Parts: sequence; structure tokens; C-alpha cells
Amino acid sequence: MQPSPPTPRRTSTEPSLLFALTLAAMAGCAETAGRDPAAPEPDAASAPDAAPTAPPADLGPPAVDTGTSAPVDAVAPPPDAAPPDAGPAVAPLGALPAPTPVDVGRFMTHQACAFCHLGEQGLLTDADGNDISPVGTFLQGPMAHAARDPYYLAAFAAELSAAPAAARPLVEATCTRCHAPAASVEHADSGGHVTFDALVAGTTDLDHLARDGVTCTACHQIQDRDLGTPASFTGGFSVGNDRRIYGPYADPFTTPMRVHVDYTPTGSAHVGRSAMCATCHTVITRALDAAGEPTGPEFPEQAAYLEWRNSEYRTDDEPGGSGGRSRSCQDCHMPATDRAGRPLRTIISIRPGGLDERAPFRRHEMFGGNAWLPRLLAASATKFNAAAGPELLEAAAVETERFATTGASALIESAGVRDGALTATVLIENLTGHKLPTGYPTRRLFLEWRVQGADGAVLIGAGAPDEQGGVAGLAGRPIHLDRVSTPTDVPVWGTAMEDVDGQPTHLLLKAARYTLDNRLLPRGWRDDHADAAMTRPVGVDPADADFTAGSDRVHFQLPAPDGAARFEVTLWLQAATPEDLGHLFAAGTAAGERLRAAARRAPPLPVRLASHAADL
Repeated sequence: MQPSPPTPRRTSTEPSLLFALTLAAMAGCAETAGRDPAAPEPDAASAPDAAPTAPPADLGPPAVDTGTSAPVDAVAPPPDAAPPDAGPAVAPLGALPAPTPVDVGRFMTHQACAFCHLGEQGLLTDADGNDISPVGTFLQGPMAHAARDPYYLAAFAAELSAAPAAARPLVEATCTRCHAPAASVEHADSGGHVTFDALVAGTTDLDHLARDGVTCTACHQIQDRDLGTPASFTGGFSVGNDRRIYGPYADPFTTPMRVHVDYTPTGSAHVGRSAMCATCHTVITRALDAAGEPTGPEFPEQAAYLEWRNSEYRTDDEPGGSGGRSRSCQDCHMPATDRAGRPLRTIISIRPGGLDERAPFRRHEMFGGNAWLPRLLAASATKFNAAAGPELLEAAAVETERFATTGASALIESAGVRDGALTATVLIENLTGHKLPTGYPTRRLFLEWRVQGADGAVLIGAGAPDEQGGVAGLAGRPIHLDRVSTPTDVPVWGTAMEDVDGQPTHLLLKAARYTLDNRLLPRGWRDDHADAAMTRPVGVDPADADFTAGSDRVHFQLPAPDGAARFEVTLWLQAATPEDLGHLFAAGTAAGERLRAAARRAPPLPVRLASHAADL
């Protein structure tokens, strides 16, 4: 097929044909997203939420009494804020406006793309009937909900409440550049930015565009400009004015998109490079002073790309690409296989008919390790008006948990009892191409361990999460634990931050440095690499020879209980801790209170990554 001559450029106020058709087709899109288009729309301000996915929990202070003497990490006030009493007296936020199709400047919301790139009638499905369409899989994933994430909104509000008033525009622009990129670009053209109030309650076309998160026309218009360089980090992506939609195929059929939405599909290899993901997954911030000016040192709030680049997984298009283990971000997070591991070959659009199948074809869920987000959204459906319905969100949570289990392993290398002492060595391996956990610095790994008798009864142990996501033994400031020597010790891998005055902080725009970063390094990480300064461990004893690139060993040596017969370990990944939530609740914001209500229905429960057991 040959493309037709270019059509006249439409003006910014002239709606496209496909946009008009999309408005008429919204019921079909809603059905695909897990909603019943025949059912009446609930009153978002008064309708009850979906049933909770876990027993309701009071996620406010005080800490839960577990019946042990070990401290429990539960919701606690941050060190840099006064603890709340019965809860801050703040006006409640209403429900987020529902997803609405809009056409603004260079961008359209996902509904326009759904007209051709959403599966229907057996098209754009895999051999098992699962939806593999670009829009259908996008709607299940975190990118579609980047601007509706309850935790993000509460953290955003907390940053605003702690910053000087003069810094509000800077905080808002920083916090929306990657979570609402399309609207951020459009606002920037006129010297403005997406505001918090507009994001949570605005009803203009730009506000609806902002809440579409990392929408299709944002990612696919990013140009191959400065990618992989510091200029592109922290939302430094570039979007042109020529309405080119970049994709991985060298010979796209351009006519339908040019006619209906005035976009020109353009083949470009840069959309398959990790450096494109790096524009928002490498975030370097600086602490603000009392006047709201960035004065602190560069702080790697997120550095997944730099961690990957300093690993054996970097690809050949990066300096020092290693070949054998090379995998891009897209290879893992946008797999070109179905859930059974079979390569995908399919049409990429259901319209027009007769298109050739393409391979490789990548799914767009972009799952990571945060199964809590879809469950938060599903459990409080009427409050956040997610792009997908509760059933699809729960399915996304299950798939996220499955994906997360590919990221690590736990192996008991030795275990035994001798002369009344239990000794064991456990090897934890990082199977990802970045630190584990990576990304937002609330995330942690921890190791639950238990010693059982012959009848299966637990004799001693620590690290078991409770129904709120709290863990006995993890209260207080975290440290790197190489050796378990008491029955309450819990190994944990995560981060802790401090401000320019050396005081602990949970606020990213106060953070000046890490006091702890013992997250598992990726295989092949080197201290002499150019990215080592931003990614090296903090708070790990240099004498701990077992903490190496790709793995860590934990040694157990403690009194053995009578009848000890079996030793078991479980490695858990948690997206946010009850203590993290406590910091946000203590900020006294309406977004924090809304998160508190949502977290009662869906607490931040960890994901089980790996387990192993050995007889003693």
C-alpha cells in the first residue's frame, strides 16, 4: 500500500474525524476497560466504593500490637512533622473527573487511539484470547494511571505543603512533567504548567489531557534528541511540532492516521531504546532552601536507567554494551511475547482491514513490581475513576505479581543445627537489569525467615507481614543487616534519606543524600563506571564481601529452639510501607486523607518474590 498525498493541516480547534467517531464509540471502549456500558453511571460523589480487597485496617497511629516485644513498622509520624491527633481537619477532595476524550494542540487522549488500536472481535488477541492491543494493555498498566495514582497525588500534596509558597510553581512543574507529560508540554508552550488543583479537579481539555497520564501521543511523539544524556533526564524529553508518531516499524502505512487524526506514523529505532525510557525514569532533584530555591547537591531520586547502564544488561547501542545479557527496558517491561512466552506476530491496528501482521509486537502493560497501585484504584473505584474497571485492575495486579517473581531468587545455601546453635547462609540474587528495588525510594525488599518443628509449627522467626503491610522488627531507622543474630532481626534492602542539615526526611524536594541505599545491585555493576557516583551503595560496610554486584548473602547464627527441624525463607517486595503512609497522612492534606481511606480498603501488602526451605 502506498500513502496518499498529505492532507491539509487542521487547526488546533478543528476536531478530527476520528475524534468525532471516538465520542460515539466510548461505550465500546468502556466495556473493553471492564465497565458495563448498559449500567447507569454511579454518582461519583456519593456512590459506595468497590468492596475492599483486604480486611479494612486503621492505618493511623498508634502501631499495631502484634503480641511480641519486637517493634513494628506501622504508620508513624515523620521526624520532621508533628504527629496528627484524630486526623487533620481538611476539606475532602471530590472524585477525580472521569476519563474524557480530548484533542488539544499536538495531543489526543488514549480514546482516539482506541478506535483503531484496541482489540475487538478476536482481533489483537493472543492464542489464548488475551487482549494484546496497544491501548487495551496500556489501560491496565501504571502509565495510564500515572496522574491518578493515589499515592502520587498524596506525595505531590505533601511536597507542596512543605515547600515555601514561592516554590509552588517549581514543585508543580517538577511533579507533573512525567506524570502528566502531554499537558505539561502544552502548558510549557505558553510559559505555564499543570497545577495540582487542575490535576485533581479541573475540567478543561488540558486538565483531562493531564489526567490521561503517560498517554499514547506523549510517548510516541518523543523525538530522538539528546536521549541518554543528562539533558534528557528528569523529564527532558523533546516533542516536535510536526505531529510525527514514532514507532518501531520502518515502513508504516501512513494514510489512515494522516487522514483521520493528522498524525504521520514514522519508523524510528529510538522508541526501542532504554534511553527513551530514561527521560522520566532518571530523576535528579535538588533540595529546596527556605526561599524555595534549589540549593542542595544533585540527588538521584530515581536512577533505573543509570543502574541499567552500569550493568551487564546494557545493550549494544550504549557504550560498553555487553552482548550476551543485553536487554533493553522494553525487552522486559514491554515483552514481545504472550504470557506463555510465545513470540507475538499480529496486525497492529484493526482498521483498515487487510493490514499485514508485524513482528516483533510488544505488549504495552509496562508492569513492574507495584501491584498495590491497581488494587488501590480498584478498591476505591468511584474516587479515582481509573481508566480500567475493577476486574481488569485486579487482573493487572495479579499479572504484576507474576512478573515481579522473575526479578529475584532466594536460595538457602546451607543450614543446620550444631551444639545448640542454628547457622544458615541465604543467597539473594537480583535477576533484573537495575537495582532491586528500583525507582521511587519508598520501595523495599525484606526477608522473612522462620524455624519450624517437625509438626510444622513455627518456633521462632521474623519478618512476616501483617494485614496492613507492617513488619515486626523493621521499626526505626533502617540499617544494612549482614548477620541475623537475634530472633527479631529482619534483613531489609531499601533506602533512607536526609536533608541538607543531616535530618531524616521523606520529602524528595528536601532530600540531599541517602543515608542508606543497600538495594541489590545489578549484575555487572562496577565502581569505576561513569554512572557509579549516582548509583553506588550507601551504608553498607565495605568489609561485607558478600554484598556484590547482583547478589547479597545473609548469614544466620542464633540459638536453636528445641525441636528445630526446618528452616524457611521468603523474599518480599513492598511498594510503600505503612511508615511511608504515616508521613503522608501527617502532612494534613486532603489528598493524604483520601489515600488513607483508600489504603484502609487496600493496604500496601508486599508481593512474594521467592521462597526456599531446607531441613535442619
